This record gives sequence, C-alpha cells and structure tokens, in this order.
Amino acid sequence: MKNKILISTLMLGAFTIPSFAQTNVEPYPGLEGLDCVALVEKLDVTLEEVTISDELKLLILEQREKGVEEKKAGDEEACVTSLKAAFQLLVPKE
Repeated sequence: MKNKILISTLMLGAFTIPSFAQTNVEPYPGLEGLDCVALVEKLDVTLEEVTISDELKLLILEQREKGVEEKKAGDEEACVTSLKAAFQLLVPKE
C-alpha cells in the first residue's frame, strides 16, 4: 500500500512540476494570430529597431531563415513556431 501511495505521489509530481517550470518567462508580445508572412515582416521591422549583439542577431536570422524554408515547403505551422522562437530570443533572460 505504501508503494502505491509513493508511486502515485511521484507520478503527480512528475506531471505537475513541468507546468510551473517556465512561469517567469513571458512570450514576446503582439504575436497572437499572426501568420508566417506577418511574423517575418514584424521580425524584420523589430530587428531594425532593437540593439542586440551580432551573435544574437545571427541566431535570430538563422531561425528566421528556417521559418521561411518551412513556409516554402508548405508547413505554415512549423513556420509560425520557428518565427515565434526567433522572437523568444529577444525576450530578456533573468
């Protein structure tokens, strides 16, 4: 009986702890509902407006290119995911 309770407790912890893991990370604002083309345009404008290191800019541009390639391949969802990941690189780390 003790083993069942212990296993149940461990399983509950295993499934709930990850949901709290990144609660302090805010997503980049203003991306909700944008399609791949709109995200590319917004990213290009944003990159012109921000001051970031060359290394970070290169990482963002690589992620942008990945999204563009996914769009060309017809995978809109993957494109949006890649571009949102590029924007996430602009969110300050604590």
